[in-house]
Amino acid sequence: RFSDAQALLDTGIDGDAVGLATARARLCIGLGEPERALELLNEVRPLADARPDSERGRSYRSWLARAYISVLKPEEALSLLETLEGVPGQLGAEAQVWRGLALFHADRPAEALDCLEKVRACAHAEGYVRVEGLALVCIGTAHQHAERNDAARAAFEAALGAAEQASDASTLATAQLNVAVL
Repeated sequence: RFSDAQALLDTGIDGDAVGLATARARLCIGLGEPERALELLNEVRPLADARPDSERGRSYRSWLARAYISVLKPEEALSLLETLEGVPGQLGAEAQVWRGLALFHADRPAEALDCLEKVRACAHAEGYVRVEGLALVCIGTAHQHAERNDAARAAFEAALGAAEQASDASTLATAQLNVAVL
């Protein structure tokens, strides 16, 4: 899937530089290239900043925050994510998953788990299955690092179901790998 997405993105899309950069950055993050994601996103930052309340502007900030988390700059991510608090829908829920992940990397595990459990419950209630799977993988990771292996396994196993239902191959693979490790 990543290769197919890369081929489509390489052909380019006229008109929406912010949307295209965000899509390319998402792919880079999925491929384990967060530095390249930051590079792509920073190239269009003035355009994204000009429309901060648009759907594209919000998505841009969410994925910029995710890229910062991947390069272990959680404080920068948290600053961006503050601007997305209260955003409705899947985008807002996903931003809260990234907030929980950033809190975890900022060595604030109790806050991270609280945030992730809340967003998991919200995602479940709203039917945002992909977001629920993301939250569960992050919850599992937090438990695993705290050596709560039973809780970690339960979260990763629940993530498997959510990822399968959402057809989210990346989250599915991450959950499977972590279940195998445990």
